[in-house]
Parts: sequence; structure tokens; C-alpha cells
Amino acid sequence: MKLYDFVKANVDSINNFEQQEFNWACRMDGSPLVIIERVKSQNGEVAAVMDTIPECLSRNAVAECMKEDLYKGFVAAVLWGGMHKYMVTQRHFQTAVEQFPATVVEKLKRVKSLIDESKLEEAYTSMTGGGENHINGLGSSYFTKVMYFLGYGTKAKVRPFIYDNFLKLSHFALMFGRNENPFYFYVPVDDDLLYAESTNPAEVYSHYCKTLTETAKELGIESPDNLEAWLFSGRTEDGDNPRMAAKDDVKSLAGSGFIHANLRAKDQRDAFDLSRIFYHNGIELLKEYQDGTLDKIGRDAEHALVINETEDYVHLARVAADLVLDLQKVEAEMERQQLVSQEGRKIDRLDFIIKGGKNASERYSLYFDITAGYAAKENH
Repeated sequence: MKLYDFVKANVDSINNFEQQEFNWACRMDGSPLVIIERVKSQNGEVAAVMDTIPECLSRNAVAECMKEDLYKGFVAAVLWGGMHKYMVTQRHFQTAVEQFPATVVEKLKRVKSLIDESKLEEAYTSMTGGGENHINGLGSSYFTKVMYFLGYGTKAKVRPFIYDNFLKLSHFALMFGRNENPFYFYVPVDDDLLYAESTNPAEVYSHYCKTLTETAKELGIESPDNLEAWLFSGRTEDGDNPRMAAKDDVKSLAGSGFIHANLRAKDQRDAFDLSRIFYHNGIELLKEYQDGTLDKIGRDAEHALVINETEDYVHLARVAADLVLDLQKVEAEMERQQLVSQEGRKIDRLDFIIKGGKNASERYSLYFDITAGYAAKENH
């Protein structure tokens, strides 16, 4: 089941979902955390702030801390996020909370102002390494937590939400379920994601926040906050997990990973381009591959491959041709290219001479629907 459909089937659970409180002050067995004791002993100012923060934190409690005092809210946000509980992030946690509070507060004020003005991309960019509002020690998984609580209750059209590696998978899967093109932002490899070439992470983040907001509205979910929290840590009564549903979507599409491993695309770039072609055409890769019908796509004008991009058109056509020909284990070279009009559509027919077939003079044709690109060219 697609993640989008999984969400749709669990709207009532999402509306009633409450994320568990998080005890930041001690381990599961109740023993004190060395890192907390160390920070408190070395920095009296941070210790004084920590002493005012409830040991068990809910989202609302962190939001109240942020509303009361920006620095207190900042410390509460990273504690709630568990940054201090993982060996790989403890050093970064200490770096983050021990910075001069007045400096941190000035940066948070600027970020909050951008959020309130619905400038999420600018806010995100400003908090990345080298940005005006970057806080040492914080990567995107944690500074988006800070952004989330800075935007809590804002009247901006689209609020910031937490964006870590788990929620990247959910973003990709929700785009797929909403008939958007997730390959524009991501290259899926097995059940993981890489940013696509030349992707702007701030643009991806802004789109992610918009996707959560719109999905919640479409499906009757009362709050996108609940949707995001449920995607991160929710389960159904049967124990089904939205994290796994998102991973399954990514793995089944597996853009570059599936094509590269199973269909022998020549390189990673070709595999990425192909994944976009298949997505635009609504082709279910696994189904078509398992049914043995993938080699029939693009074989006539009625089933032409749709090319929506105007850039790299020849390249996209070439890799698609390579794939289909490769599936049939033949070699070919293009002999002719012809534009065919059909009921208002512009169809590009590419004829190939087969080298490895039974008949040396056999012609193989591929059809591409270039209506969108053709119209764009005419408009220019």
C-alpha cells in the first residue's frame, strides 16, 4: 500500500495521535546522563536554564518554553530531540547549548521573523553551515526542530516542520502518492534517498512543509503537526508502521537502484533520467518488469513515452532507447527521426536499424510524446 493510501486509511488515528513525552534528564533505567552532568558542571548559565525545563517534555511543553524565552526554547528543543543521548551527537549538543545565549537569541529572532513572513527557504538556508543564522553543532535534522518550535502558532500560510532522514522518505512517498514527481528532488537507492543533482535543499524543505500541509487538508487531518508526528513515530493497532510504508515506497520505486541493478542502465545518471521518464508515464517499474511487458512501452504512437522536460530531450530519448533495446539484447543505431502529429499531439518517432536481430535490415521504432516541450518551444 502506498504511504499516501496508508495515511488515508488511518485519518482517525492520526487526528487522535499524541506523541509520547520524552524524558531528557536520565536513561531508560533512571540513571543520570553523564553528558548532562558535565554540561551543568561546566556552564552555570546553561545549568540554570535546564533546571527550569520540565524533565518530561511534550511538543506543547517545548513550544511553551520557546514562547516564554527563546534561549530556553532552543535548549528544550535540542533536549526533546534527544541530541544529547547519542554518542555521535553528544559533542555537537554540548557545542550548541554552550554558545553565548545572546548570540543564539539574535539568530533565533531573525529566523522567526523569516518564518512569520512565510520565507521558509530563506530561513532554512540561513541556518545551514555558513549561513547568517547557523548555530554551531546543528545540522538540518536538529535545526529544523528549532525552526518547528519557532513557527509554533505562527499565522504564516505554511509552517516549518521537522525534517530528518525518516521524514525525507515520507516526503518522497507522499509525493508519489499525490502524483507529483519525487525524482525532481531525490534519487532513491534501495530504501534510502540521495538529493538529486543540483537540488537545492532549502527548496526541498519548503516543498516538504507544503506537502504536509496540503496532504493534511486533502485527507481531513485536523493538524499537519499530527501528521508529521505520526509519520515519525505512529503505528496502527496491527503494529504497521508509517516509516516502513515510506521505506517500501522508496524501495519499490528505487529509481536509480532498481534500474541500475535490474535493467542495466549504463550509469547512475542514465538511471536517474530513466526513473523520471517512467514516473511521468505512470509506469510501475516492478509490475512491468515482473510481467515482462516493459519492453512494449513506447512501441507505437498510442503508447508514446511522454517527455515533459524541454532540457536534455535528446539525452532522455537516448537512454530510454538504450533501455528498451537492451531489454531485447540487440544493438541498434538511429537511422531517422520524424515528427508525427496525432490529434493535437506532437509525436517524435525514432527509427533504428537493428544490428543484433535475426534480420540485419530490421527497423525498430520508438515513439515519444513531446507535446509539452514542443508547445514551450513555440511559446518562446
